[in-house]
Amino acid sequence: PSLFTTIMTLMEKGEMGNGHGEIYDFKESIIFFTTNLAMDRLLTLKRRAILEHIDISSPEFQDEAKAILKEHGLRDEISGRVTWLLIYNTLSASIVAQIALEKIRKLGLKYGIKVNNVSTHFLKDIAVRCAGNRNWQ
Repeated sequence: PSLFTTIMTLMEKGEMGNGHGEIYDFKESIIFFTTNLAMDRLLTLKRRAILEHIDISSPEFQDEAKAILKEHGLRDEISGRVTWLLIYNTLSASIVAQIALEKIRKLGLKYGIKVNNVSTHFLKDIAVRCAGNRNWQ
């Protein structure tokens, strides 16, 4: 709820303050929000639209996607101000593993440790957990 209140304040006033009392002007800004809210349903909707040759920028598709988000808690006040929804595909577990490996190597460099080998089992486990996938792809 506090996040939605913050977003509404930003959208209504066109400005946002920080903890130091500084105010930032967003009146001439394009704001991108990301969420995992109802991700599975939105991806299903997107796949169906692609199979049925429905334009994902069409008002019908956008309205249906917004309806799904509303069912999962997105406030009408915010939904009504969102111009367009873009639904990204999820990353496969193998891609997440590659990202995790790169992060581990960078962390090693930060602490002066050369990472020669990371267990494939460890990377698979971390990737499946992070990607929310049950299968290694």
